[in-house]
Amino acid sequence: MEPINIRFKELREHLNISQKTLGEALGLSNSGISNIENGIRNVTDKHIKLLCVTFNVNEEWLRNGTGEMLVQSDNTIVSEVAAQYHLEDMEKEILRIFLELDANQRAAVKDFAFSLVDAVLNTPSLQSEYFSRTDGSVPIAAMGGGVRTIDRKQFDDDLISHPDSDNDDLKG
Repeated sequence: MEPINIRFKELREHLNISQKTLGEALGLSNSGISNIENGIRNVTDKHIKLLCVTFNVNEEWLRNGTGEMLVQSDNTIVSEVAAQYHLEDMEKEILRIFLELDANQRAAVKDFAFSLVDAVLNTPSLQSEYFSRTDGSVPIAAMGGGVRTIDRKQFDDDLISHPDSDNDDLKG
């Protein structure tokens, strides 16, 4: 049996998928997958390409046994984050695009976000609209990290009425 056939089976077992599932991905029957795993049938270039694209397999590993089994691409990482946080397709795409920006571009996006927050906090009509869409609390990013909320009265009293004060609520 060829070493690639052994790695083929090793890959399927590592992915914890059935021969049926793998066969569906490659356009093969269960017996076709079994024949590859038992060395009766060869792994074709088409199979290799489909495995690499579908399951993020390192082609060098599959063909020659060198390197890591799986490739950890940016898209794989974004997909994992999207799954963990139940992101919709548009949110996933926004995240991917943001991560592809260089440091200066990301800084510009953050500056823009801060300018939006400033506009909301300093414009009474925008404040009203914001509070009409929330439970009445305001997220506050504490200087020590983390985010907590304060109620609208405290926001109005402490942050809007006294914007230059040394407010302990913002110190985290």
